[in-house]
Amino acid sequence: MYGREIGSWFVSSLEMSNKKRAAPYYDDPEATTKFLQEVNEDDSDEEWNLTSLARKSDQDVIQYTKREKCLTWITFFLLVILISLSIAIFYIISTPHIIGCYDPECIEASSQVLSYMDFKADPCTDFYQYACGGWLEAARIPDGKPKWGAFAKVYQDNQYKLRSILEEDGNSYKGVPSLSVKKAKSYYKSCMDEIKLDEVGVKPAIELINYIGGWSLIANNSEAKKWEESSWDMTDTLVKIHQLKVDPLFGMWVSADDKNSSANIIQFTQAGIGLKAPEYYTSNDTTLREAYVHFGARVAELITYNGNKLEANAHHDLHDKTHNAMREVVKFETELAKIFVDKNDLRNPEKIYHKMQFAQLQDMAPNLKLKTFMKNIFGTIVPTDENIIVYTPTYFSKLNDLVKATSKKPMKLGKGRTTATCNNATCNGSYGIPVRLTEEMVTGIKEAFSENLEDVDWMDDKTKRVAKDKANAIIDKIAYPDWIERPADLDEYYNKSVIHEKDFFGNILNVRRFFTYKMLIRRRQPVDKSEWEMKPSEVNAYYSASTNNIVFPIGIFQRPFFGANYPMSINYGGIGMVIGHELTHGFDNEGHEFDKYGNLFNWWANSSLEAFQKRSQCFIKQYSQFNVDGNYFDGIYTLGENIADNGGLLLAYKAYKAWQNNNHETKTLVGLNLTSDQQFFVGFSQIWCTYYTPKYLKQAILTDPHTVAKYRVIGSLSNSKEFSEAFKCSSDKAMNPEDKCKLW
Repeated sequence: MYGREIGSWFVSSLEMSNKKRAAPYYDDPEATTKFLQEVNEDDSDEEWNLTSLARKSDQDVIQYTKREKCLTWITFFLLVILISLSIAIFYIISTPHIIGCYDPECIEASSQVLSYMDFKADPCTDFYQYACGGWLEAARIPDGKPKWGAFAKVYQDNQYKLRSILEEDGNSYKGVPSLSVKKAKSYYKSCMDEIKLDEVGVKPAIELINYIGGWSLIANNSEAKKWEESSWDMTDTLVKIHQLKVDPLFGMWVSADDKNSSANIIQFTQAGIGLKAPEYYTSNDTTLREAYVHFGARVAELITYNGNKLEANAHHDLHDKTHNAMREVVKFETELAKIFVDKNDLRNPEKIYHKMQFAQLQDMAPNLKLKTFMKNIFGTIVPTDENIIVYTPTYFSKLNDLVKATSKKPMKLGKGRTTATCNNATCNGSYGIPVRLTEEMVTGIKEAFSENLEDVDWMDDKTKRVAKDKANAIIDKIAYPDWIERPADLDEYYNKSVIHEKDFFGNILNVRRFFTYKMLIRRRQPVDKSEWEMKPSEVNAYYSASTNNIVFPIGIFQRPFFGANYPMSINYGGIGMVIGHELTHGFDNEGHEFDKYGNLFNWWANSSLEAFQKRSQCFIKQYSQFNVDGNYFDGIYTLGENIADNGGLLLAYKAYKAWQNNNHETKTLVGLNLTSDQQFFVGFSQIWCTYYTPKYLKQAILTDPHTVAKYRVIGSLSNSKEFSEAFKCSSDKAMNPEDKCKLW
């Protein structure tokens, strides 16, 4: 009613103002007088009164409009505030809420991370020093360890856990008697029985020497069988040593055919040098060769002594004899090293794939008497027309000539090393990892790879689709194989293993024979793609090209790689990078040659393959410039691992950011004054804090396909724009070079 009335008076006043006669009233005084007269003449008093009221009401309407305007502005401002609050609430809900983590595990992690760091170092100049400098300065390295870091420390911790399981009473597993548990505990007890070990002394070693036909370094006054060159059977010795998982002269095994991943096939390659790299035999530095000579000679002397003391002259004669004999062995191994195929050639699967009939290898190396060797090791005749793969055919051809030209004596040294510790018996206990969380991380990293493919501008669309199919087809295995949880299956697996509680040395040999047997029976059997190549307790992970699997033993899901209550920034920087690293191996310089079924097959468009190789050259150049005391890394030999490090870091970071965006809250370690992104990169770097002895470091540069820890960090982070943004590194800093290498 009130509104209508206001509206009515408002319309009347407007209508009046629009009348012609009203206009002079406002503009002309004379017209106004006339207007008033006309009104007096034409209008009644009642009409005038109405007009007067209309004018009064018009003033009232104008006053209410000002009030309305005020209310309108107030309403507008309130609306703006409401919208702003809505946006803020939405932002809070959709954006991770960073909170300090005060869980005991987080507090411990904060303390550890802080203790590792060197805050005096500039993270944009040397991030490895920044992340690991405190650890490098304060680390206490266990005696006898040439390398020590997170991997070794966690492995040691896992061994303590296994030991506690092995020392428990009883042999039951999941409530039922277990033969496998009994064997594992018997193995452990045989190692811990120091009285028995002292009692038998070197007798087990002498028995082994006699079993393989004697050893040319052993003096005649030893209890060991006298070695006779005329009666020594090289083939028989080769068989017995190969059965112990040692590879003198060559390596032979049964595994998946690279070009038919569903079928197992016998495979051969070069092997047989005692030192890790051929370069050690030809180097001008003779230190390591002399140490090798002394080591072999000393072992021979100790076996010859057998706890007895020799007169000075006898000792001197024995010393000279064993050392001279070992120098002959090193001389033979030097010739062997010279015919080795270059290690970088062995990183090219297509180049080294040579399938042939067994007869062809026999013809290539008749002096090895491979027909007899194969019959004795498999327990049956291997047909001459059976297909095999020989990765190094030129080596076998030259080996045949070398064996023919060499006397038997220097070849009669059992190549390889057989070592064991009391804690190495396999027994699986629950480490209590949240499997669902780790599976989610793997899934997230796979998704990150597929999404990242869209940004790979050097690859054509068709090849991208195939790459995405391969990534989606990757099978992830986490913790341990399922059958370990089933006592009957566990006992069946270890059924043919032989363990005696009072024979530690014999147990070592029997375990090696057992696993050789498990490998040999694969022949002519389909590939079991559910098989694991690592023990659950190992602190490692791997990618298998032939099965297109990524595998993560339960042993690596420990701090600092992973913590159930850790901030996810740390978990993704640690185990997340490891997952990304292994996935990227499927697309490195070797893995990219295999398809999603695990077959060696070229699925690349030529243009994309050329671009892949061109971009790989950037990594080769970058990592070849890294050096330690003038010892440079081989960027070709380490290429696959470097690609995996760089790709793994990027995938882990992208997966972490996706996780962060999908979760309303995320933890951060307290006391670090680091953003979650910065914590990610610190978490990544600190799993590589590692100590090397100078000699071991030099060996690692020469023989390890992984770049040493420091440059795994520096190399990967200096290629990461996300790292430079997180730490605000300027373009003139070493950790933020203008030219960055990027493949994936």
